Amino acid sequence: MSKNDITYKCFFTQKSENSSDLLGLRLSSPVMFFNFNRVNKEAAVIYDRRIGFTIADILNQFFKKNPNAIIAYICEDSDYRAIKRQNHFEKWFSTHNESPKKTLIKAEIHDVVYAGAIMLVEHPEKKKVEKHFTKELKEFNESDKSGEINILE
Repeated sequence: MSKNDITYKCFFTQKSENSSDLLGLRLSSPVMFFNFNRVNKEAAVIYDRRIGFTIADILNQFFKKNPNAIIAYICEDSDYRAIKRQNHFEKWFSTHNESPKKTLIKAEIHDVVYAGAIMLVEHPEKKKVEKHFTKELKEFNESDKSGEINILE
């Protein structure tokens, strides 16, 4: 629950048992999807800085227990606020990236999808994921869309 009496639900899921697929890329590491949803959607959203601390703590604890995992996320856009969610997520990541240090590979395909992958800085498949994200974006851009890949550590 936030300071504004808004309740959030946070959870990790896998596509299937022992899933290691990230946007069509087969990996040897487990890929978990991170979900963060507001439970009571009728309330107006007011910025609450405690949410960033909470998300960071959840991710830090997750990676301490699962150092070989990769977290994937997609910003929900049914209310056309995906870019705002992506910006908040990047800010939380930049502000609270504590031990173990993590990398955020952020993909923005403007007005279509805002997503990313998070893994430890020293993850053995980090370069493979970076190359795949870049390749996928290049293929998408060839169909006259715009976007970018950003890597934050």
